[in-house]
Amino acid sequence: MEPEKTKKEKSWVRELIEDAVVLILILAIARVTLGAHTLVPLVAVTSASMEHRLNLVSGGQYMMCGNQYGQLQEADWWAECGRWYSKRGINKTLFDTFSLSGGFNTGDMILVRSPDAKLGDIIIYKRDKGHLGMGDNAPAGAVSHARRASDNSPIIHRVVGVAYIKDWKLESTEGTMDCVTGQEIERHAEHIKNCTHSKCNFEDTPEGGDFRFYVTKGDNNAITDQCGSGGGIAYPVPDSQVVARTWIRLPYVGHLKMILSCILSPVIGTCPYLG
Repeated sequence: MEPEKTKKEKSWVRELIEDAVVLILILAIARVTLGAHTLVPLVAVTSASMEHRLNLVSGGQYMMCGNQYGQLQEADWWAECGRWYSKRGINKTLFDTFSLSGGFNTGDMILVRSPDAKLGDIIIYKRDKGHLGMGDNAPAGAVSHARRASDNSPIIHRVVGVAYIKDWKLESTEGTMDCVTGQEIERHAEHIKNCTHSKCNFEDTPEGGDFRFYVTKGDNNAITDQCGSGGGIAYPVPDSQVVARTWIRLPYVGHLKMILSCILSPVIGTCPYLG
């Protein structure tokens, strides 16, 4: 009888091959329908923040949504993580309607599309300059100048709250703002209205006074990006900072891109396949 481990390995390889074939077909169709010079946006997932499973951390411990486990075990993501959403008015029925509600894993490949996002979508957004230590009034937890170059990659997290700005004022909200108050939202809107480029906390700013701010969260994280010690990892995200939103998940295919990156730049500490 074939060992269970061997079956799982074969299944993993078979799924990788199938997804690679699907990816090739998608690229080929895109070239035919959109033109030979069209770039199809692809993102390889390198973080565990959107996974719906336990993740190994230092000391042989496992984590999920801030909860710690002494050993690897099967865990129901909503049972462990859903309380955070339920307390903030997002029940399981609503969450199940969200884009890629099952999350995705490190090594997956994500096809993305236009950045016009709504509640529940997963967006890819640029880090604000304030949290890179470059903007006006950077928070106390902002990274130092020496780390900017390696820490400025875009973030891919889910929209759990939307603040609608009308004529530079907060008009309404949807979902949860978590720790972000209406006053803070209006303060960020006022900053965008009056800042000059070198002093703006955001690389890209809205062209007028009608836009959206997003509050974002990794499905496998304990808190939103905008909350936590040191001012979180991001300000509320103006829609101008959003690069794209996720569309289709291709399991495992991202490993191919990650391995290629490691071959081209084999730096220990930045390559997950090296020590």
